[in-house]
Amino acid sequence: YDSLSQSPAGRKRVEVERMLKAFGFVIISGRGPHDSVEHPDFPILRFPLPRHATLHVRIVRLALELVDELRTLQSGQE
Repeated sequence: YDSLSQSPAGRKRVEVERMLKAFGFVIISGRGPHDSVEHPDFPILRFPLPRHATLHVRIVRLALELVDELRTLQSGQE
């Protein structure tokens, strides 16, 4: 998470997937050019993940925002 947030440009999809899975997100293969990222405990947290080897900085930032939102929701449950 920290290395991605410090330098989100030019990141590989596998790096973003690894980070998301570490926070409990699942990658659901879809039809077409995108997969879906979802969290089983918080279904509202979801977004499309392109199947590109290298992701645009905007997609990496969206993934980081998703993790931030997850942390906020988890802290509200405690």
